Amino acid sequence: MWLLAFFPKQKMVSSALPVYALMAACIWLPASGVDFLWSAVWLVPGGWISHSFASLMDASREPDLIPLGLASVICLTLPIAFQSASSRLLAALERQTDDDVPTLLDNSTTAEHDSSAMEQESPHIMPLPREFSYEGIARRPNWTTGGWLEHMVGRWLDEEDKLVAEFMLGQRVGNWSQRWRAAALISVVGLALTAFAPLPPWVLFLPMVAAGLFGAPLFGGDWPGFRGAPTFGGIIPTYAVFPAGYREISRVMLKTNIILILAWAPLVVAYAVALAARLGTGPRYGVVMGGEVVFLAMGFQPLMIMGHFSSGTNDTRQINRYTLSFFALALILLILLVIAAVGFFVADTLLVKFMAMIGILACTSVAWAAYMLVFNRGRIDLISRPR
Repeated sequence: MWLLAFFPKQKMVSSALPVYALMAACIWLPASGVDFLWSAVWLVPGGWISHSFASLMDASREPDLIPLGLASVICLTLPIAFQSASSRLLAALERQTDDDVPTLLDNSTTAEHDSSAMEQESPHIMPLPREFSYEGIARRPNWTTGGWLEHMVGRWLDEEDKLVAEFMLGQRVGNWSQRWRAAALISVVGLALTAFAPLPPWVLFLPMVAAGLFGAPLFGGDWPGFRGAPTFGGIIPTYAVFPAGYREISRVMLKTNIILILAWAPLVVAYAVALAARLGTGPRYGVVMGGEVVFLAMGFQPLMIMGHFSSGTNDTRQINRYTLSFFALALILLILLVIAAVGFFVADTLLVKFMAMIGILACTSVAWAAYMLVFNRGRIDLISRPR
């Protein structure tokens, strides 16, 4: 906070990267090397706390509580630092906005004929900037010129679905192919670490999780149409003021997410096979586990889609018999969902796994349909508190 207050243009993330690189290097260093690098904890106030606690744990030396006191003082000044950083950043944003605002009051001869006519009829109307184009607003994105995932999604969606998808994506037909390539790169790095690096087992799972967050819509995906603007003290999602319904948006999201998850499936299965071989459980076990993760991700999609709608409503604050009935049903479905998910992983036979998967789909689909009834009948308001 203090650095942001006095150095707002400094890139904090890149400045912290050497510290994280040093921490990662310590995994492979011998004990003597780690002891030598222990002084690096003085680089950040959090290290001061570690130094004090280390002195308390070492009975051979006197406790050193001065760094702990200094860190406490810095913590106590955080409200002041936050206010200072906020005021400086807001001032910088205001200056940037003032510099970037185009001069709309310039009545030059290069104005468009239509805008000139409007000025003659009503001189108080502000003329449009020269770079303004109605064609740019009306132009629809081309699904065939994007990446291969965008092309596949465009082939499956019909024209009505494409209109809904383009609206929910803010006219920017996703960066799904790019994110898949990032997930593939993370998986390749993870495979190399799994094969050669002497890391703890729990660390080996992190690349697979990171690749899933990049390459698959595990939580429903990123759809800007669910965002909104402050209105009447709350946030109204964008889709709420356009003719885009719960069922139409859900259909588009489900179709898109299924393709994205299937495209991610080879990555997670390959990584699961390498991970199983590293842990000594065998490649066949890895194939099974990777496939189960893929099916589980698809089975939870109705619930994730429902969550996107719920995030823009006041359903948890508007108490009536409809919302109480829904949450009572949701509690029952949650219990059944946990039982089905556990059974899906621990079952020994394919038939039991299949029945458990049917149970997962049934629970998430019923929850999605029940929320649609509450949603479409206006029993909740499409407004949420600003985050």
